[in-house]
Amino acid sequence: MRATEKSRGMTVVSWLFILVIIAIVAMVLMRIVPVYLQHYSIVSTLDSLKKDPTVQSQESVISMSDTISTQFQRRLSIENINYIKAEDISVKPNTEGVLVEVAYEVRVPFIANIDFIISFDDSVQVDKE
Repeated sequence: MRATEKSRGMTVVSWLFILVIIAIVAMVLMRIVPVYLQHYSIVSTLDSLKKDPTVQSQESVISMSDTISTQFQRRLSIENINYIKAEDISVKPNTEGVLVEVAYEVRVPFIANIDFIISFDDSVQVDKE
């Protein structure tokens, strides 16, 4: 063997380092992606309240607020969304209709005592017809 030839390629330690980095990124994605998928469902549910005939058929803004609250809670239950509590939802009547706000945080455990905290704040204006 020649001592003057250069070694080419990666060492075992380099491969292990790259595999550890890939594993950590995969773990982060496995923890965070479901939270964002549920958030997308929540945003879709909020947007669907604008077109809901049950909500639009209400005569007063107060009855519209009650119907929106009930419909939103029902849809969250159907979609099995468990991150949102009742106190995270705000239904406020105004002159144009009803403003529905959802502000919540999700705490996702990662490793040992390390958690990811993800905050969301969404709103939609449901106009009366």
